[in-house]
Amino acid sequence: LKDQVLEALRQPDEQAAKIILAAHLGGHRRLIGFAVFSADGRRIAAGKDVIEFTETIAPVVQQSLAGNPETVSTFKDRNTSIHAMATRLTDESGTPKGALVAVHDISHLDERAANRQLQFTFGIILVFFLLMTMVVTINRTAYERPLNNLAEWMRRLRTENAPEAPPRGLPGALLAGETERLAASFRAAKSTVAAESRNTM
Repeated sequence: LKDQVLEALRQPDEQAAKIILAAHLGGHRRLIGFAVFSADGRRIAAGKDVIEFTETIAPVVQQSLAGNPETVSTFKDRNTSIHAMATRLTDESGTPKGALVAVHDISHLDERAANRQLQFTFGIILVFFLLMTMVVTINRTAYERPLNNLAEWMRRLRTENAPEAPPRGLPGALLAGETERLAASFRAAKSTVAAESRNTM
């Protein structure tokens, strides 16, 4: 639309508005539409859906007319996220004649971001529970079960004088070695007590 709008801006405002509106400034799907502003910031013409955003996009128009050839910004307006791109229109000598603004509805990006955030949250929770399950399983396999076996063996050693060696798979060689020495000391002490008991009889 740039060339057509620039040509129209050479005409008086009323005639320019007719020419520009004939170019169909309305939008389609996520494109809300277009708006045309004069060099002094007045709205010359706009698509019917863009008119309600005139005040919202005014800062973008001013920045474009002030020197930025193309200005882009996003806004929240009436619970709708919009994206506005203002293009400064100049004649052959470089004199600003106005600005053409394209306005898009980008609410779908907010919805997509919210969905992604929800997915990431569920993903993090799932990973957390998987890690916790893995830690608990490793803890049971590497520590709890072997220590329960050791406790059961020590109970049998104390009550039944179990002759077997300490259970295998204890967490740490030092614990296994100390357990064997403790069992040997206990058996020796028990034998000594039994011998003394027989001698006193």
